[in-house]
Amino acid sequence: MQKQRGYIFRAGGWWYIKYRDTIIDTDPQSPTFNQTVRKQIVKKLMPVAREDQRLRRPPDNVVAEGEKYLRPFNDGAMTPESTQTLDQFVEHIYFPHAEHQKRASTVATDRNRWKTHLKPRCAGIRLREFRTVTGEHLLQEIARHNDLSRATLKQMKSLLSAIFKHAKRQGFIDA
Repeated sequence: MQKQRGYIFRAGGWWYIKYRDTIIDTDPQSPTFNQTVRKQIVKKLMPVAREDQRLRRPPDNVVAEGEKYLRPFNDGAMTPESTQTLDQFVEHIYFPHAEHQKRASTVATDRNRWKTHLKPRCAGIRLREFRTVTGEHLLQEIARHNDLSRATLKQMKSLLSAIFKHAKRQGFIDA
């Protein structure tokens, strides 16, 4: 595949990069649902610095940030499978796998925790966009809004860890 440089532009006080990515279409209304498609994507890179307000072209540090952002795409580290939402992965891949690996009571408890606490807060996040800090903020939010024991929060953390370990083992995301 040809390496891409992307197109960096300024809009509303931010530098953006426009690039193409191969993703799995997750829109159930789309005729290409669950198929790989090539899409143009725009990502916010960084705010425009005060000294760069009058520039039309991006400064070197913004270009370097754009190249750094596109490096995993150009190196082939980003797979189309990693564009699935966390909800799709958990429902269609992780839980069917867990049913064969864990006791029925454990899977039922995990499903309940997923449905009650985790899914409403993170279902729309794509696998490749979820970071450790995302999980940390998620668990802090759950703890703030619910009266749960530390043990329950620890079990939710273990569930998230198991989900992402399985995603790594299956090649959906890189470590």
